[in-house]
Amino acid sequence: AAKTPVPVATPKEVTRAKLQRRFRKVIARLAERIDGLLPIVAGDTRKLKELHALRIACKKLRYTLEVAQGGETAEVLALMERWQDALGAIRDWDVTVSYLRGAKPPVGSVLLQRGAEERARGFREFARSVMGPASQGPVDGRPPGRSLS
Repeated sequence: AAKTPVPVATPKEVTRAKLQRRFRKVIARLAERIDGLLPIVAGDTRKLKELHALRIACKKLRYTLEVAQGGETAEVLALMERWQDALGAIRDWDVTVSYLRGAKPPVGSVLLQRGAEERARGFREFARSVMGPASQGPVDGRPPGRSLS
């Protein structure tokens, strides 16, 4: 297959204002994706695909924000790092528990139960950090339901 030529832009075509607009557009799109997935996953531990999609969106937003570190991005960057870590641990447990359930010969129920409990604990902690405990307010300092965008 023939290679698609890489577009070449001159310095006059790549202005600071155009880059900033594009950067804000990418951030807004990622924040909207995260805002759309949060209510879906925070209320249902079985939404594995959505949890993984949320993790990927957090990772993309985190890495995008790292380009412009400092100032107003620092707080969101730290939040995305925490969420990405928590969602990564949940994902690891999802994969591990799924593997253990299908293992031949069957794995002991104690090991499987432990994995399911660790996954559930991690999910509860993540959901609490997003939505906040009902009686104590949000864990991460954000009011419940506040969006990233």
